[in-house]
Amino acid sequence: MAADNAFHPVDASQQSLALSNDYHNGWISVLLLFGIWGMIAFLWFGVAAIHVLYCNYRYGDASLRTANAFLLAAFVVKFLLFMSVSGTGLHSDLYVFIGVLGLGVSLNGGVCRPPALQPDAAPKPDALTRPFPRPRPAFQR
Repeated sequence: MAADNAFHPVDASQQSLALSNDYHNGWISVLLLFGIWGMIAFLWFGVAAIHVLYCNYRYGDASLRTANAFLLAAFVVKFLLFMSVSGTGLHSDLYVFIGVLGLGVSLNGGVCRPPALQPDAAPKPDALTRPFPRPRPAFQR
């Protein structure tokens, strides 16, 4: 039996998982496939996607508020589960991340931004905020 295990270190039932790089945790699949730079890029993608979905939730149309809240919550929960508990692998979860983000962007027509200040609502500069008086014209008629 020992000689058989020396030639076959992986159990036959686990062989397909080892060949497909399907590990028990999501971040391990990212780290083993793409290295530390791939892990940094994937974390950047996750944080940027959460920021986009949060902006759509906060500044989006009021009629889409429930849908935006659901998409934000679904993405955050899936991302945290992928990074901590039970990610099945990057190849099986990446389409969920991109799909939720794409649905949020397509529903809102892009990334929603805060409304800009109106020109009449902008604060007027007064004498206390201006350190020097306004320059006078050189020649007056």
